[in-house]
Amino acid sequence: MLNQEEPAANILLSRTLRRGKYLATKVVDTSGQRWMEPFADHLGISSTEFSSIRGLFSSESSKVLLVEGPIDQEYFCYLQSIDVRAEKLNSDVEIVAYGGKDTLKNTTLLQFVLRKFDRVFVTYDLDADGEVRPALQRAGLKHDSDSVALGLAQPGKDCIEGLLPQQVLARVNGRETDLIMALGSINSAERRRAKETLKRRYLEEFQSGSIVAASDLKEFSKVIKKIQQLLC
Repeated sequence: MLNQEEPAANILLSRTLRRGKYLATKVVDTSGQRWMEPFADHLGISSTEFSSIRGLFSSESSKVLLVEGPIDQEYFCYLQSIDVRAEKLNSDVEIVAYGGKDTLKNTTLLQFVLRKFDRVFVTYDLDADGEVRPALQRAGLKHDSDSVALGLAQPGKDCIEGLLPQQVLARVNGRETDLIMALGSINSAERRRAKETLKRRYLEEFQSGSIVAASDLKEFSKVIKKIQQLLC
């Protein structure tokens, strides 16, 4: 049995095959960033595929909302804490980032993650629906019951930011004209930096205290209602 709570406690043994003979058994160094190697060896996948999900191993909750990354995690944690008359995520639901859509596309890794928790709901961005939904279905998850794609079927809104109220988008876009212009750069690195910075700006504006009415959260409320039906 592998220790998921304390990955450093696991021991990995290895024997090298040379000229048809096994050499002496050695203890593999699994300290530091190599903590995932016993798990990867057990599942038969690359250890690098484990590097983004270490946060999952420290979770002790039975009810978990899996979100794509730190930005999404901050959105849902904030929605869990604010005092607004709208659909609200229960405080006993832990929100954990799974490190990107590639984790969901790896069926072996996904099933390993799902077995750790009693009840799990998965969110991902709508722009990845074509890649992610089939993978979730292979793992036994049902769309809109165990998982949901975040965003709206509108240009530029097929992600969690698409759920934001219009006033948040308008304020940030009005202030950050240079970042908006950079999204059209021919330099892919510049486009990526601009997108990442804008995502942070949207989150900061959302967290600034400007959300005071349930109507501001109508799109988020639709998602939270689905999550609550499974986890609460």
